[in-house]
Amino acid sequence: MQRRLAARDHRPLGGLRPVSQPTFGQLMKLSPRDYWPDEAANFTPWLAEEANIALLGDAIGLELAVDGVEVTVGSFSADIICRSLPDEHRVVIENQLERTDHDHLGKLLTYAGGLDDVHTTILLAPEIRDEHRAAIDWLNAVTIEGVHFFAVELQVWRIGDSQPAPHFDVVAKPNDWLGAVRTADKPLTHTQQLQLDYWTAFHDYLTEHESTIRPQSPQPWTWTNVAIGRSGAHLAAIASTYDADRRSWDSGQNRVELYLDGDDAAEVFERLLVEQDAIEEALGSLIWTQPAEGTKSRRVYASRPADLEDRDAWPEQFGWIEERLQSFNATFRDRVKRR
Repeated sequence: MQRRLAARDHRPLGGLRPVSQPTFGQLMKLSPRDYWPDEAANFTPWLAEEANIALLGDAIGLELAVDGVEVTVGSFSADIICRSLPDEHRVVIENQLERTDHDHLGKLLTYAGGLDDVHTTILLAPEIRDEHRAAIDWLNAVTIEGVHFFAVELQVWRIGDSQPAPHFDVVAKPNDWLGAVRTADKPLTHTQQLQLDYWTAFHDYLTEHESTIRPQSPQPWTWTNVAIGRSGAHLAAIASTYDADRRSWDSGQNRVELYLDGDDAAEVFERLLVEQDAIEEALGSLIWTQPAEGTKSRRVYASRPADLEDRDAWPEQFGWIEERLQSFNATFRDRVKRR
């Protein structure tokens, strides 16, 4: 006959002590209208701020630099015009704070057709209608290679009594879009795969070390860019299998640079040269490039040899890059923003 256990006899199987269970807050989805009452007066200026446009860029896998807000295109005004870095192609953003409608989708296409060099368009709203999502998918299917259409839903979430957090959910994108350019008919070369692995590991390093540096999404390129608070200027980290300073393939190179481009690049560069002693006192000896005739871009950089094939050396290389990105940002950010 089975004995009934007394209350004091109840204990976990195997003699284990009970383990306290974690406590979770309730995840709540909020209305964007509660935080941005007006699209033009509240939301568009908020999205155009550097930190916020970076969130959208991270969601779609591009680094975005804002060029203008409410930009006139014919008899209409495009909400936000950006450039994607480093290719400098135009990006058009059309946003609204309600479910998408034909009017806003039509305006997006109008702006894309009315501006030069538009390679990416983004329809942004709290809810993308199914028919508009289907239209974006169709555009991606029939449009020439190199032109991209995105539909992104704006969400606001909060856990318990925490601060609300915006989130961008990509609901339609180019069929072959993976952030990094990888297609079945164009496999990555050994060097491209190495670069993609390198920058992916660099992202992981920054996350593990809680760094404030926010580079672009990993790509199979020699560089990754970091915004510095103004258009026509950014920081770049370079990891190359070629040492450009020594013109040698015997060793690769790590480099961190300030990159200036645009109509006022020469002016900003000359202004920085006036402060060269103070800048190099903070950063150490730097290379100040002398551009070829007819080019706008200017660079100021620090470099060292680095073997990218030695994966065991990556953490030390990442530390060098991150430290210099931090010091370059601290030294140059305010200086390049002066007009």
